[in-house]
Amino acid sequence: MDTLLSVDEKYLQVLEELYCGELPKAFRLLNEILAAEPAYARAHFQMARLQHEQFRDLRAAGYHYQQCEQIDPDFPDVYLPYLKLCNELGKHKLARTLGEKGLRVAGTDRYQLCKELARSADLRREYNEARELLNRALLHAHEPEQEKEMLEQLKTLNSKMKRDAPFVYRLEE
Repeated sequence: MDTLLSVDEKYLQVLEELYCGELPKAFRLLNEILAAEPAYARAHFQMARLQHEQFRDLRAAGYHYQQCEQIDPDFPDVYLPYLKLCNELGKHKLARTLGEKGLRVAGTDRYQLCKELARSADLRREYNEARELLNRALLHAHEPEQEKEMLEQLKTLNSKMKRDAPFVYRLEE
């Protein structure tokens, strides 16, 4: 006997299936949810995570992260994985706007967002911006290990800046 489930009940079942490692069943349920309710932001988020982390379909993951962010811009969980995906795909301009938007949303992990934004700036070789973002991440660090990690990254970044600094020749008579 098939029991008709509401979208919210199906979503809870998806979370349970993901927790148990039943990816095909979770994928099928997510497709059913999105077919019935295309504006269900959390289903888009779970589908994006599934596509990104399990199936490595980055294009589909980007689509679902984008849908989730557009439908519910105040949903804090979407910003960090979407930002990581943008960095992975080399979409640094989108990563910058997305990260700045995410920093304004309540409930986001500002430490992780600043760290990922700094990584994006580092990949673009914008070292001053990366240093500023690492300092912001240091301000949002919650644990001593995070502070230690940021200080090490700042040290590494400073050595990169020195290495890439232009060499000035001076002629003396």
